[in-house]
Amino acid sequence: MSNSTKLKSWATLAQEVKGPADYLAQADVYLAHRLAHNQDKETLAEHIDCVLQQSCRLFEAHQLDGVVDRLLLAVFEAFSKEEQLQLGNRAKIWMLNAVVFHDFGKVNPNFQVEKMKNPQFKKLAKHSFKSFHAPQSAVLYLVQALTSLDEESEEDDHFFALISLIYAFSQSILKHHASALEDYKIEQWDIWQEADLSLYFEAYAWTQKEQRPLFSLNELYGELKKNHLNPQDNFPIYALSRLLFSVLTASDYLGTAQYMQSLTAEDFELGVFSKARKNELAQTLKISTAYNKATYELAENQVSLVLPKEKSPLALNQLRQAMAVELLDQLKTLEEEERLYYIEAPTGGGKTNLSVLTAMRLLEGFPRTNKVYYVFPFTSLIEQTSETLVQLLGLREEEWIALHAKADFKAKKAGDTAEGQANYGADQMNFIDYQFLHYPLVLLSHVRFFNFLVSPKKSDNYILHRLANSVVVLDEIQSYPPDQWDKLFYFISKYAQYFNMRFVLMSATLPKLEALILEKGLLQEKVNYLLKEAKTRFFQNANFAQRLRFDFGLLERENISLDDLAQEVFRASVAYSQLDLGKAKPKGSVHSIIEFIFKKSAAEFILKMKEDAEIATFFDQIFLLSGTVLGPRRKAIIHYLKNPEYRNQRILVVSTQVVEAGVDIDMDIGFKNQSLLDSDEQLAGRINRNLKKEGAELYLFKHNEPRVLYANDLRYKMTKDLTQEDYRRILEQKDFDFLYQKVMLALNEWNKGLLNKNLASYLLHLQQLDYQKAQEDFQLIRQKNISVYVPLVLPFNDLGQANFSADQRLFLERFCPAAIGPEGVDAAEVFAVYLALILNPAEQYIQQQILLKQLQAIMAKFVFSLFDTPALRMQLAPFIDPEKSEYGYLYLLNWESLYSVEDGLNEQQFQTSEQQFL
Repeated sequence: MSNSTKLKSWATLAQEVKGPADYLAQADVYLAHRLAHNQDKETLAEHIDCVLQQSCRLFEAHQLDGVVDRLLLAVFEAFSKEEQLQLGNRAKIWMLNAVVFHDFGKVNPNFQVEKMKNPQFKKLAKHSFKSFHAPQSAVLYLVQALTSLDEESEEDDHFFALISLIYAFSQSILKHHASALEDYKIEQWDIWQEADLSLYFEAYAWTQKEQRPLFSLNELYGELKKNHLNPQDNFPIYALSRLLFSVLTASDYLGTAQYMQSLTAEDFELGVFSKARKNELAQTLKISTAYNKATYELAENQVSLVLPKEKSPLALNQLRQAMAVELLDQLKTLEEEERLYYIEAPTGGGKTNLSVLTAMRLLEGFPRTNKVYYVFPFTSLIEQTSETLVQLLGLREEEWIALHAKADFKAKKAGDTAEGQANYGADQMNFIDYQFLHYPLVLLSHVRFFNFLVSPKKSDNYILHRLANSVVVLDEIQSYPPDQWDKLFYFISKYAQYFNMRFVLMSATLPKLEALILEKGLLQEKVNYLLKEAKTRFFQNANFAQRLRFDFGLLERENISLDDLAQEVFRASVAYSQLDLGKAKPKGSVHSIIEFIFKKSAAEFILKMKEDAEIATFFDQIFLLSGTVLGPRRKAIIHYLKNPEYRNQRILVVSTQVVEAGVDIDMDIGFKNQSLLDSDEQLAGRINRNLKKEGAELYLFKHNEPRVLYANDLRYKMTKDLTQEDYRRILEQKDFDFLYQKVMLALNEWNKGLLNKNLASYLLHLQQLDYQKAQEDFQLIRQKNISVYVPLVLPFNDLGQANFSADQRLFLERFCPAAIGPEGVDAAEVFAVYLALILNPAEQYIQQQILLKQLQAIMAKFVFSLFDTPALRMQLAPFIDPEKSEYGYLYLLNWESLYSVEDGLNEQQFQTSEQQFL
């Protein structure tokens, strides 16, 4: 890869290539864009120059030359070094020419007459292209490219190596106005082949030699499958195609906005950290907390900390600091070729702080690295971590964004004038910043992040080029189906290698994905374990391993009844309440939690507890946390549990597995329906988190059958085969590697099968540039959900926690005043405004989209999700407003009979299996 710098830069090539003015005899006659109120029309030549300029800015800001060069040299790896450079430069020229040619089809007279109202054109052309321009642009690009290769023999490997890439690049031109990148359709291509292109050749004054016929798609596909390109690696041509689509569509969008808003290219802030700002953030981190200040001083002085063996809160903090100091020591010397890092730290070990120390060291230590992505499986983790990052790094508002359904629309610039009038220019820029994530630090979900890596959608590809030269922190990667781990690690390895991305994987139960055999000849990225021998030195230290005791006694009672469980929970809670542990747990108080797999069991259990007078009297509060309880209520309960004012109460939390979703609570004792081993460990991490209490226990039981939910999960299958001794040892000694090794072995065996639908068959999608199948066969979440909207009145506050932010209150007062009542916000009125926006599109599209995003963040407070099945939809049908349910949500009618804020959905109303509700 060391030769990559010898390819010409994108900026240099941009100065060398021809533009429309060099091809068109009357370049100034053709228009690209027009505004009704703007007399200065934008010519085709001006637009293409503008788009090319924007692409150069993207290449400079994100250091894309190195990415493209690595990919191109890998494509031509089968050739000699000299040939690689020659072919690489020629391919890079035609990659750039795809940007130049993307709108060449706008010489279409129909486009000029119908779209541009161009007075220079009167007569419509009679051809199948109508007023479109993208198909002709792709054809014109291919004709010129084939002409440039004329000196090559069509039997020469050079010719087919280049033409294969060029055809792939032409797809970006063809689809730059479509919603997604996709392959050519053979039937459509045949129509274009036969179309009369003479008027286009005439416009560009091309000779007969420059009008050579194109290949048939069948012929091309046959050549693509031959070994003209690197037979060992399917990734480079796939990545180059998607990267070009990303750069072209982003540059086209920014270039068009530049004309529409009368801006300059420099007016667009591309959202990267400068060298000076990276240094500032690193210095802020060193002094933002006394803990980190001491940590950096210890690391700089090379102090070797002795790991304490006795159990105490002080010893726990010493262990956390020892891990941080060791991590900084490991990162003292950085290697350019190291791009995969593991942080394997126990629950309660301060993983978030460790990840920030790592991300900042990588950001500061590698000059080209200038962005950070924090990627999580759950919204709660996104919210928690964003607050922590702002505090630790002193981030400015315009430097970070959190992406999730409940997040407000974030604006860098004031969208309204002092007089309250809309500032459309600011709104346009804010929308662009949001759409293209022009923020150097982004927090988002696993699903959305991996969509950036594999999705053919234009909106996802907008972001792909921004991932180059970034640090990516991936949390809880094991939370997704193991049968997708090979694909997941394949893409992590490949993007790390070619896009120069630094991946930091962290978890308390981290699978060693490098044990997967991905493909023959794959250059496997070296993995740097930042905490060496973490299992024996940290996980098995008494301060982590003995924070609580696992009680397996109830597992001996198959399918324990809810009545018996109620008594067991009551007995254990009463006993623990008698302990006097000072402020950490005053005598007479207890915070207990019980977790079921399904909501129906959790709801029935609460009824059992409340029907027993003695139990109901004992507990001051019994809360339900489940997937059908609205987000604000769940947040209020968590806030209540963390409030020291209520530490002296007797509280029972009855939950489904949503409590594992990054919920930051500290309970005294717990009960859990046995399911996946790492799920069992997740709940254990919510008990005695800071080691300030004695006698904490987690009782495991069997009531719900986990097979219903996890039958196809390799972890469940392997766990079923474990002996009871192995099961207990894994939990007590944190030996999750024992389980994961069995999972990896099963995956590797499956991938050896020639007829299996496995990684090898998946990689064929990349080789054949089948973008849609590449996404369809890589699904982190297979189960589709439906969003149910509950039109209730949500109080402004619940359990002392505000349900609406100050900005949301202001938004409602301005746009939904009828929704604000004396008791709270009326969801029905909020939905009415939503329908009005949907059904009556505003003249200003951007303003409407911003309003919708702001409104949907408020609407999310009235929404819960369910597994989408035909049976469930049938059961819900009598309670749903069909007309209002056509716009993205199922709208509940007469919700009072089946829903409450405290208990969520009343499953007793439905004759469906309980696994529908989590």
